[in-house]
Amino acid sequence: MAANRISTAIGRAEIKDYTDLGFIGRARYRLEDYIPLARKKDAGVSRRMVAQLLSEFRLSKIPGFMIVPVSRDEVQDIFDRLPGNLL
Repeated sequence: MAANRISTAIGRAEIKDYTDLGFIGRARYRLEDYIPLARKKDAGVSRRMVAQLLSEFRLSKIPGFMIVPVSRDEVQDIFDRLPGNLL
């Protein structure tokens, strides 16, 4: 799932894809471990590209589809930490 989300987030950049990546990272899965698998789906995927996309992510409000109670600040904090693991 993580590799699919990485390649999908790069291709369409929708909020759901980013929040999925955030929660995968929150669950202590290392996104960097899934970059090679995502690259098999999309040859343009790189650690730097994923780090850049995640570092640019800004959440203005919690999406209505969230099933886990979480604050906007908590989600943003997840995204602020994730890119550093990829560089």
